Amino acid sequence: MEKPYVDSTPRYWSVFAKLNFALAVISVGISVYLLEVTLVTKGYFIISTLYMFTTTVVLSKTIRDEAEAKKIINKIEEAKTNKILKDYGDE
Repeated sequence: MEKPYVDSTPRYWSVFAKLNFALAVISVGISVYLLEVTLVTKGYFIISTLYMFTTTVVLSKTIRDEAEAKKIINKIEEAKTNKILKDYGDE
């Protein structure tokens, strides 16, 4: 029997995560703007920060994809086991 999809992420957690991300971006922007270094150095810091954000998103997506794949494999294994048990029970 198919279970209905339930969003396990509470609404307040999504808002919290988005606000924290916005706060981090704003903080980094203000910090780089207020640095007393050359424009090239500021550009390097901004590019490095963007790269760090990008790799964080890619890493979190990869970890989630791996977890989803394990769920699917477990469901397939469970279905196979149920079929074997059902076939064995019918004999």
